[in-house]
Amino acid sequence: MIYVISDTHFGHENIIKYASRPFSSVEEMDNTIIQNWNKTVSDSDTVIHLGDVRHGKGSLTIEEYFSQLNGTKILLKGNHEHGQDGRMLPFSYYIKRGKHRFLLIHDPNTTKVVFKNQWIIHGHSHNYGKFIDKEKRRINVSVENIEYTPISIEQILSLLNK
Repeated sequence: MIYVISDTHFGHENIIKYASRPFSSVEEMDNTIIQNWNKTVSDSDTVIHLGDVRHGKGSLTIEEYFSQLNGTKILLKGNHEHGQDGRMLPFSYYIKRGKHRFLLIHDPNTTKVVFKNQWIIHGHSHNYGKFIDKEKRRINVSVENIEYTPISIEQILSLLNK
């Protein structure tokens, strides 16, 4: 199973206020996202994180957060991954399922739909705008839109086919 998620912002206290997250502390936020992830994702699953894993001086490293999470993780570059850990990160990833093509990217404003039956799955926008924007063919998987839990490509396909 392949899951997607974006903008976890582990360790980022101010994101609670900025994105109106329903948590009283960064510890509660981090623990909730980690628990939701591990209840949903098995070790045989893959999670594509669309960027902004962590942020802030007090936060752990990406590896320290990822070591607490089930599944194989693929990280795309978000605007808060500033060459951390000396890694070069991909900006995008493609998935094709049936007639649908999904371009996975952090910031949807850096690309556009170019293929018939293409959707852009993205983060960056947090809880601004729609979860699924059929007109722009965008799906916003920032954690605020997906109940702070990774969502599977199959779940997204099911929603699109309704």
